[in-house]
Amino acid sequence: MSLPRQEHDQLATPQSHEIPDSENDQTMTDSHNPDDLVLHAATEEQREQFAQLARALEDKSAWLTGPDQQEVQVPPEFYGLLKDILDKLRKGQPFTVAPSDTLVTTQQAAQLLNVTREFLNHLIVDKQINIVNTRYHRKIRLDDVLNLRERRYKLKQSQLADLMAFAEENEQAVP
Repeated sequence: MSLPRQEHDQLATPQSHEIPDSENDQTMTDSHNPDDLVLHAATEEQREQFAQLARALEDKSAWLTGPDQQEVQVPPEFYGLLKDILDKLRKGQPFTVAPSDTLVTTQQAAQLLNVTREFLNHLIVDKQINIVNTRYHRKIRLDDVLNLRERRYKLKQSQLADLMAFAEENEQAVP
């Protein structure tokens, strides 16, 4: 099964890369669950703790105190990121934390995309997602998986809006 032509045209067509296997690769091993990269605020108590921390950061500056009581100001770029993370966690939304160059297996990528490995292989063949060829395995950059997931979500939202608009037009046309 392959994607409809319209979806092919709307998604970017990335290219494959080849890199050698090395100990320095940021690779998730097969024993890792992709959900281990996602932070969840599972309980109401945790959400309230994140909300309290977010309120404490409302004065637009923050300081970290180390175990030796040395204080360091949080850089503005990190401060904004920290506020975004806390806001998502306060709302109970999961938040992914991983280096963008982390490599995942095709099985892990399929789990993150909520598709079968066979369907993911079709996406790879159709050049809908980059693959990284190591000496022995095909891997996919986590960043590419998350970007594809976001593009697919936006496409589905757009198609749903079109379908709802079509239904509304036809509902008014029926006597």
